Amino acid sequence: MESLRLTSNEFHRSLHFGSSQSEDPSSKHPDGGKTDFESIRSECLRQKSLYEDPGFPPSDTSVYFSCKPNYQFEWLRPHDIAGRYGLNPELYIQGSRYDLMPGLLGDYWLLQAATVLHNNQELMRQVIPSNQSFSSGIYAGIFRFRFWRYGRWQQVIIDDRLPTVRGEMSFIHSKDPCHFWGALLEKAYAKLLGSYEALKSGFLMNALHSLTGGLVECYRLQDDAVPLPVNIVNALFKSMERHTIILAHVKPTQSRLGTVLQNGLITGKVYNITDIREIKLISDISEVPITLVRLSNPWGEKIVWTGPWGERSQEWTNISAYERKSMGLICRDESEFWMDFKDFLQAFDSLELCHQLPDIVPLARPPRVWRGLEFHGYWRKGVNAGGRPVCTETHHYNPQYHIVLAKRDEDEQTRCTCLVELTQKDRRRHKNKGRINVDIGFVVYKCSSAYSLPLPQSYFEQHTFQDRCDFFANGEQVSKRFLLELGEYVLIPSTYSPHTDADFMVRVLLEEDNTVELVEDWSENTLDPGAILDLTNKDQDYVLNLYLDAADEANTGHFVLSLTACKKLVSLMDTDQVARVGYNEFLYLWNSLCTWKRAFQSFDKTSSGSLEAYHLKPLLGSLGYHLTIDVLTAIVLRFADDNLQIRFSELVECLCKITSILNVYKSLQDGDKMMISLDQVR
Repeated sequence: MESLRLTSNEFHRSLHFGSSQSEDPSSKHPDGGKTDFESIRSECLRQKSLYEDPGFPPSDTSVYFSCKPNYQFEWLRPHDIAGRYGLNPELYIQGSRYDLMPGLLGDYWLLQAATVLHNNQELMRQVIPSNQSFSSGIYAGIFRFRFWRYGRWQQVIIDDRLPTVRGEMSFIHSKDPCHFWGALLEKAYAKLLGSYEALKSGFLMNALHSLTGGLVECYRLQDDAVPLPVNIVNALFKSMERHTIILAHVKPTQSRLGTVLQNGLITGKVYNITDIREIKLISDISEVPITLVRLSNPWGEKIVWTGPWGERSQEWTNISAYERKSMGLICRDESEFWMDFKDFLQAFDSLELCHQLPDIVPLARPPRVWRGLEFHGYWRKGVNAGGRPVCTETHHYNPQYHIVLAKRDEDEQTRCTCLVELTQKDRRRHKNKGRINVDIGFVVYKCSSAYSLPLPQSYFEQHTFQDRCDFFANGEQVSKRFLLELGEYVLIPSTYSPHTDADFMVRVLLEEDNTVELVEDWSENTLDPGAILDLTNKDQDYVLNLYLDAADEANTGHFVLSLTACKKLVSLMDTDQVARVGYNEFLYLWNSLCTWKRAFQSFDKTSSGSLEAYHLKPLLGSLGYHLTIDVLTAIVLRFADDNLQIRFSELVECLCKITSILNVYKSLQDGDKMMISLDQVR
């Protein structure tokens, strides 16, 4: 019997059942499919009207979903807001100082990420497309923005009505009352995520993800529980070569946001690392190696770092201006300053590395680029939601990705850098529906020649992981940098607990041309129900009597099946549509039932008469059937009970359906083509 592979659409249609995979929200535009920005604007200009967005109305529900606001919002357009100061509104003025301020939401994570756009014109044009302004002849109250969502840039169209209280901007706004790029960016992001309230309580890495499409590493510098990689300085040098956006900030503890500390740094503000240098100071005794980092304050304040290597520190007295320039120790403007990397690790609380991929944003090509690989998947209870490694009965059912590291890093002898990011999809957008983040993480295992892929349960009984993410967390993204020896590995992303439904995306960055692939679980056919039994005379008499008893409608008691399962069996062999089966057909059915029963009993370890839905995949594999995760999910939803148990009777129904589909496929197959009539569809 040949191995069978069904696509999800084929099986779902045959089951008359909807898709088991939750709809990817990024596949639908939040404007309900109305995405032609130019035509909408042209029509508004023709009618001399201002656009009003039906997908994000000026109402309290667009602001808060969990409570009634304490304010009476008035939705005003920028001309009305700026007009109170006798000014004309501007979208964005290149070269202007970054002056965005938080509002009632306090969404500093978005505010901090917006500094990246302000300092990177390629990214700014990607997120805020050109040919938009408040100028006469082009302004129609409509604007568009782009956000990176799960592998692609998604356009969001909005009108420019903004929530105000007593004429003042309620949320993100500029100090200059005529600048509106920040407020409109925030509104577009709020629309994408469902409401302004959805922007509360985020992390900088989440916003960087949406505004740049980059893979973000995040390090907590004052958290001893998660130490920095031992090669962090080398990683920073490599990142600078690849045009990585490197950010750091001081979190407010007892101090308020925006407090100037004694060392000159400001709490809550994000600083860019713009350069890194290693120098040697020569004394009469020895050479002292020092790593210096240059930082920039994009917020516009004049920074006076008071520590070593600050603007007026004595460390500079030993280096002439000529030597500084030759070593690259320059500051391009008053917002930049140098500091010792050791002091940097003590002064700052977080370090974010946002790695850019040329195929996501057309940046100026750096000397070196990452090799990026992207995979989309999901966990479904009863199918492949196996949970973390301690869930020994189910962990191996999680999706597995085969990593082959055959080419070492340029600066390594036998090792490769491997950056992994796991993202859970679209949880923030549905917070208003009670959908919260789940705990996610990933583990890396070293392949063994003694085990084929996917790694079976027996592998995990004998082996522990090679490496893993620092912790399972309920954040939108979890990432980790690995430095692995050449060889083959398996990456397993999972939820913390088994039986947890969630959609995810995995991205892997590699320095060299190594490979990562989803493990396709092709099972060999070990039990063939298609062959007619080779019966002895005694066996033939026994089976014949069974057939005669069944023909006389006697209950044999050999297989306890539901009436539905019996009808399915008869229908499977009733090719002449007389609702009966002949002796040879009965032999085939009997053989199939015996084979299916043996397979069922081999996985029903406790002889309870039912098996865990997770065992359906290997059971079908033992019968020679390879089904996609989509199809397996549909089967579990159709045939398993609320406790994710499948009885033998339901298994028979399922196998009848699969066999029937295969028979139809074979009957219609003509080489690599197939013709189906409407009657056959019915």
